[in-house]
Amino acid sequence: MPVAAPQAHLSRRIGWTEIAEELTAASAARAPLGGLWRQEGGVAVVAGSAQTAWIHGRADVSSVLAMLGSASGVHEVYVTAAHSALIDAMVAAGWKRGEFMHHVARDVADARSVISLTDARGVSELGPADVPRLRELLRCSGVPERMLASHYPDEFFAIAAPVRVVGVTADDGTLLGSCAVRRQFRSALGFALYVRPGSQGQGIARTLVDAASRAAAEMGAEFVHAQAGVAAAECLSRCGFGQVGAWQVLHRG
Repeated sequence: MPVAAPQAHLSRRIGWTEIAEELTAASAARAPLGGLWRQEGGVAVVAGSAQTAWIHGRADVSSVLAMLGSASGVHEVYVTAAHSALIDAMVAAGWKRGEFMHHVARDVADARSVISLTDARGVSELGPADVPRLRELLRCSGVPERMLASHYPDEFFAIAAPVRVVGVTADDGTLLGSCAVRRQFRSALGFALYVRPGSQGQGIARTLVDAASRAAAEMGAEFVHAQAGVAAAECLSRCGFGQVGAWQVLHRG
C-alpha cells in the first residue's frame, strides 16, 4: 500500500512525467553507443554496466518482451505498477516478481539548511578507496553478488559520475550505513541507502538521507528522487519525501 507522506517538500513540478523524463535522459547519457533502447513508455540501457530497463508508461508488451529477449545483460526491470498486462506477460515468460517499490521525491530548495556534511556527527564522504567497504556493507544487507559486480565495480565512482556517497563509520572502521546521490538533469537520483543489520533503529538512515540531500543541493539538483521499499519509503517520508508513483520490480528467472 502507498505510504502516506508529507507533501510540504514535494513540489507540484515533480510528477510522474518529470520522473520519466529524468530516467530517460539519464539512461541516454550513460548508455554506450548502440546500447540504448527507447520507445514510447519505456527506456533501457542494454549494453555496458548496470543494464536496467524502466517501463514508465504503457509501452507495447511485445516490443518490451522482444527487447528483453535480446538484451541478456538486463537482469532487473522496473515496470510501472499500472502496467499490469506487461507484468503478467513477463511473469508468464519466466521473470520473477521482486519487491514492490515506491517512487518518492522531494525538493532540495531547503536542503541547504537540513544538515552540513561537515557538522553531521559520524558522517563522512566516501571515495574510490571505500568501494570495497561499500560492497561489503551492501553484501551483508542482502544485495546479490551479480548486482554488486554490475553496479558497484572498483571503478564505480568513474562509471557513476557525477555521484557523491556519504557513510557512517564505526570507530573500528566498519561502514555502518551508506546513501548515494547521482546528479542527473534537473534532479539527483538517490540510491544505496543501507544500514548494517544490528545498527538499525539508531537514526543512521535519516542522518544519511539528510546528508545526501544536502550533497544533492550542492551539486545543483532541483529535486531528489528514489525508488524505495516499504521500510525505506517510511524513512524517506519522515525526511520530507512525497510519493510520486510505484514500480513492480522483476528479475530475470
